[in-house]
Amino acid sequence: MGLFDRFKSDKAPTQKTSAAVRVKKGTAPTQEASAQWVHKGAVLARSGRDQEALPCIDKALAIDPKNAGVWAMKGAVLNSLNRYQEALPCFDKALAIDPKNANGWALKGGALSMLGRYQEALPCFDKALAIDPQNAVAQQVKRMSSASK
Repeated sequence: MGLFDRFKSDKAPTQKTSAAVRVKKGTAPTQEASAQWVHKGAVLARSGRDQEALPCIDKALAIDPKNAGVWAMKGAVLNSLNRYQEALPCFDKALAIDPKNANGWALKGGALSMLGRYQEALPCFDKALAIDPQNAVAQQVKRMSSASK
């Protein structure tokens, strides 16, 4: 299961989706609003519109900054944009909130690998696989990183 699979939608974001996440003036944003921004960001990312996904993810994080999955998602989108150095703090935040986030560890290892920091990357993959031995992301990227050393 990929990082964005739980946010799957057959439809691209629409004006209706945008309207659904607007917050009334004078009211506090809710967890539901955060989830809607996450959903919109995931749909955009799945459609290859990573640059457009980032503001949605940032809005979700402004509402719910302690959501490890959203921090990992932001890092994954930054990885997709080849912005690996910017992705690392996102993974660090995700893992500080939830150290058992296997995808966070795997994606952090991927970013480190892309930066040529293989010695730092391999323990990340090992942690991801210790948490989830079937983690396909960690298995694949660890193999590629090991081969690149």
